[in-house]
Amino acid sequence: MRATPETARRVYLNVEGITGERNPGITYAVYVNVPEAGEPARRDPHHVGNVSFFGIERVSDTTRDHTGSPGLRHAFDITALVESLRATGAWDPTKVTVTFEPLRPAPPAGQEQLVAGEATPPVTIDRVSLYFE
Repeated sequence: MRATPETARRVYLNVEGITGERNPGITYAVYVNVPEAGEPARRDPHHVGNVSFFGIERVSDTTRDHTGSPGLRHAFDITALVESLRATGAWDPTKVTVTFEPLRPAPPAGQEQLVAGEATPPVTIDRVSLYFE
């Protein structure tokens, strides 16, 4: 049986093929269809999870055998958000936006906050997709 965006019981956001030479030391919050006016109260219901890079060094190591596709992957069950958007007429599976926003931890007392734009090791995401079940 094949689910379509209209008949799906479950909807998943997949982030796949995440590779990099080393862990950048930050995590990214993942949002789906954030409203234009993105103040926190309006953004929070669109937060579907976080992407961490723990273990990225091992999955990106080309000298090791790996099963499956290369890189890290994360899957988020976004069914509740999709149902909420459908109820308000705001869900269109052909016009989905996914936003990745860095979450920087608060620095220890007496140390300065890492400034956005400072060099962090790059990572690559090969694919972001929706899966309908």
